[in-house]
Amino acid sequence: MSDLGKQVRTEIGGHLRRLRASLGWTLTDVAEKASIDGIPISASTISRVERGLTAIPAEAMSGLCRSLGTSLSYVEEIVRTASTREQIDLSDRDDRSLLAEGRSRAQAGDVRGALVLLAAAHDWLLMQDELADGDERLAEVLTWESTCYRRLHSFTMALNTAGRILNMPGVSGDAKLHAISLHVEIGYITGDFYRASIFARHARDLLDTVQTRTRARAEMALGMLEFEQDRFESAIPWLEAAKALYLELGLEIEVARGLVTLGYCHHRLGRPSGGRQLIRKGCASAEKHGFEEVLAYALRMEGSLLADLGQLSAAEQLLGRSADIARRLTLSTQEFSAWFALYEAARREKQDDLVRRLGRRLTRLLRRVTHQVPEVQKFLAIEAPTQTSRRRIS
Repeated sequence: MSDLGKQVRTEIGGHLRRLRASLGWTLTDVAEKASIDGIPISASTISRVERGLTAIPAEAMSGLCRSLGTSLSYVEEIVRTASTREQIDLSDRDDRSLLAEGRSRAQAGDVRGALVLLAAAHDWLLMQDELADGDERLAEVLTWESTCYRRLHSFTMALNTAGRILNMPGVSGDAKLHAISLHVEIGYITGDFYRASIFARHARDLLDTVQTRTRARAEMALGMLEFEQDRFESAIPWLEAAKALYLELGLEIEVARGLVTLGYCHHRLGRPSGGRQLIRKGCASAEKHGFEEVLAYALRMEGSLLADLGQLSAAEQLLGRSADIARRLTLSTQEFSAWFALYEAARREKQDDLVRRLGRRLTRLLRRVTHQVPEVQKFLAIEAPTQTSRRRIS
Protein backbone atom coordinates (compact mmCIF):
# COMPACT_ATOMS: atom_id res chain seq x y z
CA MET A 1 0.00 0.00 0.00
CA SER A 2 1.43 3.39 -1.09
CA ASP A 3 2.09 6.35 1.20
CA LEU A 4 -0.55 8.30 -0.71
CA GLY A 5 -3.04 5.47 -0.12
CA LYS A 6 -2.25 5.54 3.61
CA GLN A 7 -2.61 9.31 3.74
CA VAL A 8 -5.97 9.29 1.96
CA ARG A 9 -7.35 6.51 4.17
CA THR A 10 -6.12 8.30 7.30
CA GLU A 11 -7.77 11.56 6.21
CA ILE A 12 -11.08 9.85 5.44
CA GLY A 13 -11.05 7.75 8.60
CA GLY A 14 -10.21 10.72 10.80
CA HIS A 15 -13.10 12.76 9.43
CA LEU A 16 -15.58 9.88 9.81
CA ARG A 17 -14.41 9.34 13.41
CA ARG A 18 -14.84 13.05 14.25
CA LEU A 19 -18.28 13.01 12.64
CA ARG A 20 -19.31 9.95 14.67
CA ALA A 21 -17.99 11.58 17.86
CA SER A 22 -19.93 14.79 17.13
CA LEU A 23 -23.11 12.68 16.99
CA GLY A 24 -22.26 10.97 20.28
CA TRP A 25 -22.43 7.52 18.66
CA THR A 26 -20.42 4.38 19.42
CA LEU A 27 -19.01 2.12 16.70
CA THR A 28 -21.86 -0.29 17.43
CA ASP A 29 -24.41 2.52 17.01
CA VAL A 30 -23.03 3.28 13.53
CA ALA A 31 -22.99 -0.40 12.54
CA GLU A 32 -26.63 -0.78 13.62
CA LYS A 33 -27.67 2.40 11.76
CA ALA A 34 -25.85 1.23 8.62
CA SER A 35 -27.56 -2.18 8.88
CA ILE A 36 -30.98 -0.49 9.05
CA ASP A 37 -29.96 1.51 5.95
CA GLY A 38 -29.15 -1.73 4.11
CA ILE A 39 -25.35 -1.68 4.52
CA PRO A 40 -24.13 -4.72 6.49
CA ILE A 41 -20.85 -3.64 8.12
CA SER A 42 -19.37 -4.63 11.49
CA ALA A 43 -18.20 -2.29 14.25
CA SER A 44 -14.68 -3.71 13.92
CA THR A 45 -14.59 -2.90 10.18
CA ILE A 46 -15.77 0.65 10.89
CA SER A 47 -13.00 0.96 13.48
CA ARG A 48 -10.41 -0.11 10.91
CA VAL A 49 -11.82 2.40 8.39
CA GLU A 50 -11.60 5.17 10.98
CA ARG A 51 -7.96 4.33 11.69
CA GLY A 52 -7.12 4.26 7.99
CA LEU A 53 -6.20 0.57 8.09
CA THR A 54 -8.62 -0.66 5.44
CA ALA A 55 -10.62 0.48 2.43
CA ILE A 56 -14.17 -0.63 1.67
CA PRO A 57 -16.06 -0.68 -1.66
CA ALA A 58 -17.55 2.60 -2.89
CA GLU A 59 -21.12 1.36 -2.39
CA ALA A 60 -20.43 0.46 1.25
CA MET A 61 -18.61 3.77 1.82
CA SER A 62 -21.57 5.63 0.29
CA GLY A 63 -23.99 3.85 2.66
CA LEU A 64 -21.73 4.44 5.67
CA CYS A 65 -21.57 8.16 4.82
CA ARG A 66 -25.36 8.37 4.54
CA SER A 67 -25.72 6.67 7.94
CA LEU A 68 -23.52 9.44 9.40
CA GLY A 69 -25.55 12.16 7.69
CA THR A 70 -23.04 13.03 4.98
CA SER A 71 -22.35 11.96 1.38
CA LEU A 72 -19.70 10.16 -0.64
CA SER A 73 -19.00 13.39 -2.52
CA TYR A 74 -17.90 14.91 0.80
CA VAL A 75 -15.53 12.00 1.42
CA GLU A 76 -14.12 12.55 -2.05
CA GLU A 77 -13.57 16.18 -1.08
CA ILE A 78 -11.44 14.94 1.82
CA VAL A 79 -9.24 13.05 -0.64
CA ARG A 80 -8.75 16.24 -2.63
CA THR A 81 -8.15 18.22 0.55
CA ALA A 82 -5.38 15.80 1.54
CA SER A 83 -3.46 16.63 -1.64
CA THR A 84 -4.30 20.35 -1.26
CA ARG A 85 -2.74 20.41 2.22
CA GLU A 86 0.65 19.54 0.72
CA GLN A 87 0.49 22.71 -1.43
CA ILE A 88 -0.28 25.18 1.40
CA ASP A 89 2.34 26.59 3.74
CA LEU A 90 0.98 26.33 7.30
CA SER A 91 4.25 26.86 9.16
CA ASP A 92 4.83 29.72 11.65
CA ARG A 93 1.39 31.26 11.16
CA ASP A 94 -1.15 32.35 13.74
CA ASP A 95 -4.94 32.10 13.56
CA ARG A 96 -5.42 35.59 12.06
CA SER A 97 -3.13 34.88 9.11
CA LEU A 98 -4.65 31.44 8.52
CA LEU A 99 -8.23 32.75 8.84
CA ALA A 100 -7.59 35.65 6.45
CA GLU A 101 -6.30 33.33 3.72
CA GLY A 102 -8.97 30.71 4.46
CA ARG A 103 -11.73 33.32 4.19
CA SER A 104 -10.25 34.63 0.93
CA ARG A 105 -10.06 31.14 -0.57
CA ALA A 106 -13.63 30.32 0.49
CA GLN A 107 -14.94 33.51 -1.14
CA ALA A 108 -13.05 32.63 -4.33
CA GLY A 109 -14.58 29.14 -4.41
CA ASP A 110 -11.56 27.13 -3.19
CA VAL A 111 -13.45 25.38 -0.39
CA ARG A 112 -10.87 22.59 0.01
CA GLY A 113 -7.99 25.00 0.48
CA ALA A 114 -10.12 27.11 2.82
CA LEU A 115 -10.88 24.13 5.07
CA VAL A 116 -7.18 23.24 5.35
CA LEU A 117 -6.37 26.76 6.55
CA LEU A 118 -9.40 27.03 8.82
CA ALA A 119 -8.61 23.69 10.48
CA ALA A 120 -5.08 24.93 11.14
CA ALA A 121 -6.44 28.19 12.60
CA HIS A 122 -8.84 26.16 14.77
CA ASP A 123 -5.98 23.98 16.06
CA TRP A 124 -3.79 27.05 16.75
CA LEU A 125 -6.51 28.63 18.89
CA LEU A 126 -7.16 25.42 20.83
CA MET A 127 -3.47 25.28 21.81
CA GLN A 128 -3.53 28.76 23.38
CA ASP A 129 -4.00 28.65 27.15
CA GLU A 130 -5.29 32.17 27.65
CA LEU A 131 -6.36 34.59 24.95
CA ALA A 132 -8.40 37.69 25.83
CA ASP A 133 -10.62 37.47 22.73
CA GLY A 134 -10.09 33.78 22.10
CA ASP A 135 -13.79 32.81 22.07
CA GLU A 136 -14.69 35.47 19.52
CA ARG A 137 -11.77 34.50 17.28
CA LEU A 138 -12.69 30.82 17.54
CA ALA A 139 -16.33 31.67 16.72
CA GLU A 140 -15.21 33.42 13.53
CA VAL A 141 -13.16 30.38 12.46
CA LEU A 142 -16.11 28.08 13.23
CA THR A 143 -18.41 30.36 11.22
CA TRP A 144 -16.30 29.92 8.09
CA GLU A 145 -15.75 26.20 8.71
CA SER A 146 -19.50 25.60 8.99
CA THR A 147 -20.10 27.62 5.81
CA CYS A 148 -17.55 25.52 3.92
CA TYR A 149 -19.11 22.28 5.17
CA ARG A 150 -22.54 23.50 4.02
CA ARG A 151 -21.18 24.25 0.55
CA LEU A 152 -19.86 20.67 0.43
CA HIS A 153 -23.33 19.46 1.53
CA SER A 154 -21.83 17.88 4.64
CA PHE A 155 -24.84 19.06 6.61
CA THR A 156 -24.21 17.18 9.84
CA MET A 157 -20.71 18.63 10.19
CA ALA A 158 -22.01 22.10 9.27
CA LEU A 159 -24.80 22.00 11.85
CA ASN A 160 -22.57 20.60 14.58
CA THR A 161 -19.95 23.28 13.93
CA ALA A 162 -22.58 26.05 13.92
CA GLY A 163 -24.12 24.55 17.05
CA ARG A 164 -20.81 25.02 18.89
CA ILE A 165 -21.04 28.78 18.18
CA LEU A 166 -24.55 28.96 19.63
CA ASN A 167 -23.36 27.19 22.78
CA MET A 168 -20.41 29.55 23.33
CA PRO A 169 -21.09 32.17 26.04
CA GLY A 170 -20.41 35.80 25.25
CA VAL A 171 -19.96 35.60 21.46
CA SER A 172 -21.19 38.48 19.32
CA GLY A 173 -24.61 38.79 17.74
CA ASP A 174 -22.94 38.53 14.34
CA ALA A 175 -21.48 35.11 15.15
CA LYS A 176 -24.83 33.92 16.51
CA LEU A 177 -26.78 35.18 13.50
CA HIS A 178 -24.33 33.51 11.09
CA ALA A 179 -24.89 30.20 12.91
CA ILE A 180 -28.67 30.69 12.95
CA SER A 181 -28.70 31.61 9.23
CA LEU A 182 -26.82 28.41 8.46
CA HIS A 183 -29.50 26.38 10.26
CA VAL A 184 -32.14 28.15 8.15
CA GLU A 185 -30.18 27.43 4.94
CA ILE A 186 -29.73 23.74 5.66
CA GLY A 187 -33.36 23.50 6.72
CA TYR A 188 -34.67 24.75 3.38
CA ILE A 189 -32.06 22.81 1.39
CA THR A 190 -33.15 19.53 3.02
CA GLY A 191 -36.86 20.38 3.08
CA ASP A 192 -37.03 20.58 6.89
CA PHE A 193 -39.14 23.75 6.79
CA TYR A 194 -40.44 23.39 10.35
CA ARG A 195 -36.93 23.48 11.81
CA ALA A 196 -35.88 26.24 9.41
CA SER A 197 -38.89 28.36 10.43
CA ILE A 198 -38.00 28.08 14.12
CA PHE A 199 -34.48 29.40 13.44
CA ALA A 200 -35.90 32.03 11.07
CA ARG A 201 -37.82 33.58 13.97
CA HIS A 202 -34.59 33.92 15.94
CA ALA A 203 -32.85 35.38 12.88
CA ARG A 204 -35.47 38.10 12.47
CA ASP A 205 -35.02 39.12 16.12
CA LEU A 206 -31.28 39.78 15.58
CA LEU A 207 -31.37 41.61 12.23
CA ASP A 208 -31.15 45.13 13.66
CA THR A 209 -28.20 44.30 15.95
CA VAL A 210 -25.58 43.10 13.45
CA GLN A 211 -23.22 44.31 10.75
CA THR A 212 -24.32 44.79 7.13
CA ARG A 213 -22.74 41.61 5.77
CA THR A 214 -24.26 39.42 8.48
CA ARG A 215 -27.67 40.98 7.90
CA ALA A 216 -27.39 40.45 4.12
CA ARG A 217 -26.73 36.72 4.57
CA ALA A 218 -29.62 36.38 7.01
CA GLU A 219 -32.06 38.23 4.74
CA MET A 220 -30.98 36.09 1.79
CA ALA A 221 -31.59 32.96 3.90
CA LEU A 222 -35.02 34.22 4.95
CA GLY A 223 -35.89 34.96 1.31
CA MET A 224 -34.72 31.53 0.18
CA LEU A 225 -36.81 29.88 2.90
CA GLU A 226 -39.90 31.53 1.39
CA PHE A 227 -38.71 30.73 -2.16
CA GLU A 228 -38.21 27.02 -1.46
CA GLN A 229 -41.76 26.82 -0.10
CA ASP A 230 -43.12 28.43 -3.31
CA ARG A 231 -44.10 31.58 -1.40
CA PHE A 232 -42.64 33.79 -4.09
CA GLU A 233 -44.50 36.99 -3.22
CA SER A 234 -43.17 36.78 0.35
CA ALA A 235 -39.66 35.91 -0.85
CA ILE A 236 -39.20 38.99 -3.04
CA PRO A 237 -38.91 41.68 -0.29
CA TRP A 238 -36.28 39.65 1.58
CA LEU A 239 -34.32 38.92 -1.61
CA GLU A 240 -34.47 42.56 -2.73
CA ALA A 241 -33.25 43.73 0.69
CA ALA A 242 -30.35 41.25 0.64
CA LYS A 243 -29.41 42.21 -2.92
CA ALA A 244 -29.32 45.91 -1.99
CA LEU A 245 -26.98 45.20 0.93
CA TYR A 246 -24.71 43.02 -1.21
CA LEU A 247 -24.57 45.82 -3.79
CA GLU A 248 -23.52 48.21 -1.01
CA LEU A 249 -20.81 45.75 0.03
CA GLY A 250 -19.63 45.20 -3.56
CA LEU A 251 -20.18 41.42 -3.36
CA GLU A 252 -21.01 40.78 -7.01
CA ILE A 253 -21.28 37.02 -6.62
CA GLU A 254 -24.15 37.36 -4.11
CA VAL A 255 -25.80 40.09 -6.20
CA ALA A 256 -25.76 37.71 -9.18
CA ARG A 257 -27.24 34.89 -7.09
CA GLY A 258 -29.97 37.23 -5.84
CA LEU A 259 -30.86 38.39 -9.36
CA VAL A 260 -31.28 34.79 -10.52
CA THR A 261 -33.54 33.85 -7.61
CA LEU A 262 -35.61 37.01 -7.99
CA GLY A 263 -35.99 36.27 -11.69
CA TYR A 264 -37.40 32.81 -11.04
CA CYS A 265 -39.79 34.29 -8.42
CA HIS A 266 -41.17 36.71 -11.02
CA HIS A 267 -41.53 33.85 -13.52
CA ARG A 268 -43.55 31.78 -11.07
CA LEU A 269 -45.74 34.81 -10.33
CA GLY A 270 -46.76 34.99 -13.99
CA ARG A 271 -44.09 37.39 -15.24
CA PRO A 272 -41.85 35.06 -17.32
CA SER A 273 -40.41 37.74 -19.59
CA GLY A 274 -39.22 40.00 -16.77
CA GLY A 275 -38.13 36.96 -14.80
CA ARG A 276 -35.96 35.65 -17.59
CA GLN A 277 -34.35 39.08 -18.02
CA LEU A 278 -33.29 39.09 -14.35
CA ILE A 279 -31.96 35.53 -14.61
CA ARG A 280 -29.97 36.44 -17.72
CA LYS A 281 -28.58 39.52 -15.99
CA GLY A 282 -27.39 37.36 -13.09
CA CYS A 283 -26.04 34.78 -15.53
CA ALA A 284 -24.09 37.47 -17.46
CA SER A 285 -22.58 38.78 -14.22
CA ALA A 286 -21.58 35.28 -13.10
CA GLU A 287 -19.97 34.62 -16.49
CA LYS A 288 -18.17 37.98 -16.53
CA HIS A 289 -16.68 37.55 -13.06
CA GLY A 290 -15.98 33.82 -13.36
CA PHE A 291 -18.48 32.75 -10.68
CA GLU A 292 -18.94 29.24 -12.04
CA GLU A 293 -21.04 27.94 -9.13
CA VAL A 294 -23.53 30.82 -9.58
CA LEU A 295 -23.40 30.35 -13.36
CA ALA A 296 -24.46 26.71 -12.93
CA TYR A 297 -27.31 27.88 -10.69
CA ALA A 298 -28.39 30.56 -13.19
CA LEU A 299 -28.41 28.11 -16.10
CA ARG A 300 -30.45 25.66 -14.01
CA MET A 301 -33.02 28.34 -13.15
CA GLU A 302 -33.31 29.53 -16.76
CA GLY A 303 -33.54 25.94 -17.98
CA SER A 304 -36.27 25.23 -15.42
CA LEU A 305 -38.13 28.34 -16.58
CA LEU A 306 -38.04 27.16 -20.20
CA ALA A 307 -39.08 23.66 -19.14
CA ASP A 308 -42.09 25.17 -17.33
CA LEU A 309 -42.99 26.91 -20.61
CA GLY A 310 -42.79 23.61 -22.53
CA GLN A 311 -39.59 24.52 -24.42
CA LEU A 312 -37.92 21.19 -23.70
CA SER A 313 -35.19 21.33 -26.35
CA ALA A 314 -33.89 24.74 -25.21
CA ALA A 315 -34.25 23.67 -21.56
CA GLU A 316 -32.18 20.54 -22.21
CA GLN A 317 -29.28 22.61 -23.55
CA LEU A 318 -29.20 24.94 -20.55
CA LEU A 319 -29.73 22.25 -17.92
CA GLY A 320 -27.10 20.05 -19.56
CA ARG A 321 -24.63 22.91 -19.47
CA SER A 322 -25.48 23.57 -15.81
CA ALA A 323 -24.89 19.90 -14.96
CA ASP A 324 -21.57 19.91 -16.85
CA ILE A 325 -20.30 22.90 -14.86
CA ALA A 326 -21.46 21.34 -11.58
CA ARG A 327 -19.69 18.08 -12.46
CA ARG A 328 -16.47 19.94 -13.29
CA LEU A 329 -16.68 21.70 -9.91
CA THR A 330 -17.47 18.34 -8.22
CA LEU A 331 -20.80 19.77 -6.98
CA SER A 332 -22.69 16.49 -7.17
CA THR A 333 -25.94 17.72 -5.60
CA GLN A 334 -26.16 20.68 -8.00
CA GLU A 335 -25.46 18.32 -10.91
CA PHE A 336 -28.25 16.03 -9.68
CA SER A 337 -30.67 18.98 -9.37
CA ALA A 338 -30.00 20.11 -12.95
CA TRP A 339 -30.62 16.66 -14.45
CA PHE A 340 -33.65 16.15 -12.19
CA ALA A 341 -35.25 19.39 -13.46
CA LEU A 342 -34.93 18.04 -17.00
CA TYR A 343 -36.16 14.59 -15.87
CA GLU A 344 -39.33 16.13 -14.41
CA ALA A 345 -39.94 18.17 -17.57
CA ALA A 346 -39.46 15.07 -19.75
CA ARG A 347 -41.98 13.17 -17.63
CA ARG A 348 -44.52 15.98 -18.01
CA GLU A 349 -44.02 15.98 -21.79
CA LYS A 350 -44.14 12.13 -21.89
CA GLN A 351 -40.70 11.90 -23.52
CA ASP A 352 -40.20 8.29 -22.43
CA ASP A 353 -36.77 7.72 -24.04
CA LEU A 354 -35.37 10.85 -22.42
CA VAL A 355 -36.94 9.91 -19.09
CA ARG A 356 -35.25 6.48 -19.18
CA ARG A 357 -31.88 7.97 -20.17
CA LEU A 358 -32.03 10.59 -17.43
CA GLY A 359 -33.26 8.03 -14.91
CA ARG A 360 -30.12 5.95 -15.49
CA ARG A 361 -27.91 9.02 -15.15
CA LEU A 362 -29.58 10.10 -11.90
CA THR A 363 -29.35 6.58 -10.49
CA ARG A 364 -25.58 6.63 -11.06
CA LEU A 365 -25.36 9.94 -9.21
CA LEU A 366 -27.26 8.66 -6.16
CA ARG A 367 -24.18 7.34 -4.40
CA ARG A 368 -22.54 10.77 -4.57
CA VAL A 369 -25.33 12.88 -3.09
CA THR A 370 -26.97 13.20 0.30
CA HIS A 371 -30.43 11.65 0.32
CA GLN A 372 -31.71 14.49 2.53
CA VAL A 373 -32.15 16.75 -0.50
CA PRO A 374 -35.82 16.94 -1.67
CA GLU A 375 -34.98 16.34 -5.36
CA VAL A 376 -33.27 13.06 -4.42
CA GLN A 377 -36.23 12.00 -2.30
CA LYS A 378 -38.66 12.82 -5.13
CA PHE A 379 -36.58 10.83 -7.60
CA LEU A 380 -36.42 7.82 -5.29
CA ALA A 381 -40.19 7.99 -4.76
CA ILE A 382 -40.74 7.98 -8.53
CA GLU A 383 -38.17 5.35 -9.43
CA ALA A 384 -38.79 2.81 -6.65
CA PRO A 385 -42.25 1.78 -7.95
CA THR A 386 -40.91 1.86 -11.51
CA GLN A 387 -38.04 -0.51 -10.67
CA THR A 388 -40.44 -2.84 -8.83
CA SER A 389 -42.75 -2.86 -11.86
CA ARG A 390 -39.86 -3.66 -14.21
CA ARG A 391 -38.74 -6.58 -12.02
CA ARG A 392 -42.29 -8.02 -12.05
CA ILE A 393 -42.48 -7.74 -15.84
CA SER A 394 -39.13 -9.42 -16.29
